[in-house]
Amino acid sequence: MTSLLGCLVGVTWRDAQGDAARQMDREDIAASRSYVFTSYGVLVRDDRARTDTDDPVISVAHEWGEDGTYRGVTVIPCEMVIAVQDLGVGKPTMPAAVKQRRH
Repeated sequence: MTSLLGCLVGVTWRDAQGDAARQMDREDIAASRSYVFTSYGVLVRDDRARTDTDDPVISVAHEWGEDGTYRGVTVIPCEMVIAVQDLGVGKPTMPAAVKQRRH
């Protein structure tokens, strides 16, 4: 598996559904399904190939700060992931003007 860490990706995954405010009969329950989302951002963690953890996850960050920190991180258990798609734009880099400002 080629590493996509640091690349812009789309992660399609199944999310659990729940509604505490609504009553459901057996037919409603039989017809209920998980909900599929796609999260877009920088892939900052990918445990799909790891065997040394009992809680493998994929993490996608929506923002990358000039100090190297991330915000808006979505953490998805690998068991819920349907697909990871490389968006084909390569690994983003910090603009030179921002790099110069940091020094």
